[in-house]
Amino acid sequence: MIEVELRALITDEKYKELLIFFKENASSKGTQKQITNYFDCEQDLRLMITDDAYCQLWLKKGKLHQDAREEMIVKIDKTYSDVLFKMFEEIGLLIKIKWFRIRKSFDWNNISVDLDFTYGYGHILELEMLIENESDVESTKNQLKSIFDKLNIAVTKKEVFNQKFADYEKNWAEYTKDLNEEIFMNM
Repeated sequence: MIEVELRALITDEKYKELLIFFKENASSKGTQKQITNYFDCEQDLRLMITDDAYCQLWLKKGKLHQDAREEMIVKIDKTYSDVLFKMFEEIGLLIKIKWFRIRKSFDWNNISVDLDFTYGYGHILELEMLIENESDVESTKNQLKSIFDKLNIAVTKKEVFNQKFADYEKNWAEYTKDLNEEIFMNM
């Protein structure tokens, strides 16, 4: 599947406003605490630990913050997460970034909506659709863009996300120094 997504950095105020809007106009898919570990390698390889019974291993093709790219996901029982981390370490894949996020997800008119708060990074609105054909990417992006327009939110440029991510990559340990997995999951 090809994930087509557009994102915007939003203020705390806008986040609260959108949360009310989607609670009233969309189907909630729930709230999830996520700790995403980005590995230090050429590919976009991540292992996400959640407050559910699973962890998620995924590989995204293409470049970070691309509007559309193929993704491969494997959900694994969380009891295997320690073994997965040890396996990755054994082959030289170390954690480059740790991402502590609270995600509120909705289904709205066949669009996946995520309202995120990531510690040290901020609030993000993400609209996503999964498609099968590469030929549908542009029309899907246009459809998502029109929804952002209706919500009166500008899609954040990739360059802005790239700069913000580079800052987070450099400073994430400082930004999250008061957090660890146990504290975060028990908040």
